[in-house]
Amino acid sequence: MKKVKQTIEWGLISRKLNNKLTEQEERQFERWLSASEKNRQYFRQAQAYHQKQVEDLDLDLVPDTTVGFMQKLNHRNKVRTLYRNFRVAAAIVLPLMLVGGTYWYYQNSKTNDEQLAEQTPIATIRTKATLITTNGAELDLSASGVDLTDSIAGIHIVNDSLQGLSYPKEAETTLTAFNTLITPRGGEYKLTLADGTQVWLNCESELHYPVAFNGDVRKVSLKGEAFFDVTKSTKPFIVETEDVNVRVLGTRFNVSAYRDEDAVKTTLTRGLVNVESKLVNGSLVEVSLKPGDQAEYLRSDAQLLRQTVDTTLYVGWIDGYFRFEGQTLDQVMRNLSRWYDVDYHISAGVDRQKRLFGKLNRQDDFDIIMGMVSKIAGTSFERDGNQVKVSPKK
Repeated sequence: MKKVKQTIEWGLISRKLNNKLTEQEERQFERWLSASEKNRQYFRQAQAYHQKQVEDLDLDLVPDTTVGFMQKLNHRNKVRTLYRNFRVAAAIVLPLMLVGGTYWYYQNSKTNDEQLAEQTPIATIRTKATLITTNGAELDLSASGVDLTDSIAGIHIVNDSLQGLSYPKEAETTLTAFNTLITPRGGEYKLTLADGTQVWLNCESELHYPVAFNGDVRKVSLKGEAFFDVTKSTKPFIVETEDVNVRVLGTRFNVSAYRDEDAVKTTLTRGLVNVESKLVNGSLVEVSLKPGDQAEYLRSDAQLLRQTVDTTLYVGWIDGYFRFEGQTLDQVMRNLSRWYDVDYHISAGVDRQKRLFGKLNRQDDFDIIMGMVSKIAGTSFERDGNQVKVSPKK
């Protein structure tokens, strides 16, 4: 048997990380990936390294004015783009690349705040979730050796460390069988449904879905947040939330429906979608979205609004970063608390409504992130385990 080459052109990995592989390149990549655990471990490191490159905030770069900060932030983007393009130009032996990448990662992750070093870092193992099968069995997807079988539906479910959870394409079952995928605070998971639709489920979220789509529609129910890449079909795909329904045929969009937020937001990046909600008087209202549009359902007065937005602010989480563009300190802290599984308290004297701007790496340690947020917001913070107190700047 011919031995699979253990080196790979970095450009191939880079295109994989950016979802730009051709079918032929995808087959080449999969052969390399399946050749050894060492290759798979390297790719996981490459994924984290790739995400690290999009970090734009640095404690030493944060000035007193937002305008100046954003100018410096954009300059760093340009420099790092040039650096990435240079690296893509050559084939690199993996162990050497990994050593260099790790050193760069470490150098750019340092903080001068020695107080942070005294705290135990908050865990950043993110691919964790629980699967509830039709018969009510609860399976921990992070546990090794779990036999993922839905005995009622009679199907085997694949769970892969890189590709996530996936169901047999159009599984042959006439039963009405449903599974539920639940992510905890601090966790996320990828799911491929029976029709090929891909779902990225964000932290503290829940998706209820059939193991096979046998009817005239493809319907799932969501609590929390998820990004959908829906396979095109004549069967409409419907995402139900407590407040709105999103109806599509084949498209890419994000739905954020956390109960502790003031609004449900549906953000479209490709295709067309219809968003429907009930008004206070019980009548239905519907808006159609085109790419770049967002439907915002305001829970306080049951209004459904449409607006044009920068979609990267709302879907950046699937690429490994937070984007804040005028969110309040309170909103930012709610977002961070879900991802890092912390409880926070904002003291009197802190402006909870202060608007923040920036881009943060979701894989960074919480203390690093909070150091950046605090400097921008003009606050200080203290952490005791998973309890965080945000106070006026000392």
